[in-house]
Amino acid sequence: MGMMPMLLGIGAVVMIAAVFFFGKDEDQEVKDRMAQFASLEGEGGEKAEGAAVKTEDTSQAVIKKLGAFAKPFTPDALNERFGKLIEKAAVKWRPNEFAALVYISFILGGAVGYGYGGGLFLLIFAPVGAGLPFLWLKICFMRRMSAISNQMLDTLILLSNAIKAGDSLLQAMDMISKESPPPMGEEFKRIIREIAYGVPVEDALTAFKERIPSEDLDLMVTVVLIQRQIGGNLSEILDKIAHTIRERMRIRGQISTLTAQGKISGAVIAGMPIALIGVLRFVNPGYISLLWNYSPKDNSWHSWYILVVCGIMEIVGFMVIMKIVNIEV
Repeated sequence: MGMMPMLLGIGAVVMIAAVFFFGKDEDQEVKDRMAQFASLEGEGGEKAEGAAVKTEDTSQAVIKKLGAFAKPFTPDALNERFGKLIEKAAVKWRPNEFAALVYISFILGGAVGYGYGGGLFLLIFAPVGAGLPFLWLKICFMRRMSAISNQMLDTLILLSNAIKAGDSLLQAMDMISKESPPPMGEEFKRIIREIAYGVPVEDALTAFKERIPSEDLDLMVTVVLIQRQIGGNLSEILDKIAHTIRERMRIRGQISTLTAQGKISGAVIAGMPIALIGVLRFVNPGYISLLWNYSPKDNSWHSWYILVVCGIMEIVGFMVIMKIVNIEV
C-alpha cells in the first residue's frame, strides 16, 4: 500500500482527535435561546423538558466538536450554501458540521483510492468521497419532496374544507399544522410560528414556497397570495387545484410504470463496467492494471487516457438515458 495511505489515515485520526479534545462548542447562551425557540413547537405551547434538550449522546457531541474545528476553515459563502442545502433536506446538522463531514470524507476517500491503485485512484476517490455527503443530502431531500408530494392533495382538501366550514386562512393553516403528519405538518407549524413572531403572511408563505421547490406547492401558494390581494372564493379554487394535482399524480404513476425498465437498464449499463473492473482488480490485478499503468517506450500516450475517455462516455450515456426516461408532467 505504501506510506501515503498510512499518512493520510494518520492525518484523519489526528484531526478527529484534535477536534474531540480541543474543539469548542458554541455559546451556551445561543444554545439556550435556540432551545427556547424549539420549545414553541409543542402543541398547546408546552415547553420541552430541559433534560431532553441538554441530553446528547456521544455521537452528537463528537459531531459538534467536528463542526467547531472545521468552522475556521470554511468560508462564510460556503457555510451559507451548505445551510441552504441542509434546510431543504431538513437534516438536523449545522453547516460547519456538514463541512467537517465533507473534509473527512475527502481525506478518507483519497486514502482508500491511493491504497487501492495509487495516485490515479487517489485523484478519483477523493472527489467521490467528498461527494458522498452531498449524495446523502440529495437522498434526504428527495425523500422529503416525495413525502410532501404525497401529502399535498390531503393538505389542499383539509385547507378547502376548513375554509368552507367558516375558518379563516390562519385558522385553517393552524389546524393543518396540528393534524397533518411530518413533513407537511412541521412546515405549517413553522409558518404559524413565523407569523406569530410578526412576519407578514405573504412573506411566510413565500419563504415556504422557496424552501420546497414543488410545482404543486408553488401553484397553491400563488393562488392563496392572489386571493388575499383581489379576493375570490378560495375554497372553490383549492378544489380545482386538488383535481388538477390528482390527475397529475395519476399520469405520473403511469409514466413511472412505463419507464421503470429504461431506468433500471441505464443503471445496469452504467454500473457494469465499474463492477467488472473492481472484480478483475482482485481476480487478476496484473491484467486489469494495464488500463492505467501501460505506456509505450516513447511515452507518446498512456493507457489511462482511454480510461478517462470511457468514463466520460459512461457519464454522458447515463445522462442521456435518464433524460429520455424522465418525462415531465
